[in-house]
Amino acid sequence: MMGESVNAEPYVNRHPERDIAPMLRRMFRAYEANDQRATSLCHGQMRDLMENWLLNRHLLSEPRWGRRTVDFMTGGAEIKPPNWYRASGGEVFLWLYENNNLRDAGKEPYEFELELCPKTGQLWRYVFRLGDPSRYQNSADAKWAFVFREGQEQSLFELAPADRLELSHAEEDPEPDIESDSEAYHNRHVESLDDDISALARQHLRDVEAKDAAAADWSLKCLRWYLTLKERSRGCYEKMG
Repeated sequence: MMGESVNAEPYVNRHPERDIAPMLRRMFRAYEANDQRATSLCHGQMRDLMENWLLNRHLLSEPRWGRRTVDFMTGGAEIKPPNWYRASGGEVFLWLYENNNLRDAGKEPYEFELELCPKTGQLWRYVFRLGDPSRYQNSADAKWAFVFREGQEQSLFELAPADRLELSHAEEDPEPDIESDSEAYHNRHVESLDDDISALARQHLRDVEAKDAAAADWSLKCLRWYLTLKERSRGCYEKMG
């Protein structure tokens, strides 16, 4: 999974602390509308923001971390709409650019918790916990090597496990046994992009109806990017033909 994310373009010149709250509001709206595809897309885009911008930015200021970069995260997520989100149970996979080559740089456990203010829907706090403390000096505590915080110190919620909802992803159709340069493969790829574009269009309308300008801006940028991906896909296939 090393390399540019399919969602990378909308994040150019963004500010993760400012943007992560509207990203979460988008995802909760999709979830409450029972729009599974839009929920999965919004969640994936929020995870990209967490991985590629939020966490990497914190780690750049941490001398113990070295020159490694976050590639991707695994693990699940729990939510309590409309204010609480937690990602955990997986690992952060890392890479290192060295001698003009990308190479695997290991993995670290992590936990991320995000809360929005119940009155305003803006960021209340988040906590990013990362790394096995046995591998680092001056660790943050006995369980985590690094702890990065933003916003308020005090959590607003005391949620029992029964209060949390597991966030599931839409099941992807199995890949057919067809050649990657065939017309059938291209048509399947375009159909998948069309489904994503429709889901993002629905989400943009929900954000507009909620009068959430920041979330609607995100949805529109992501929608434009997927339209661009579709045009690029068509152009690449025509060149191959």
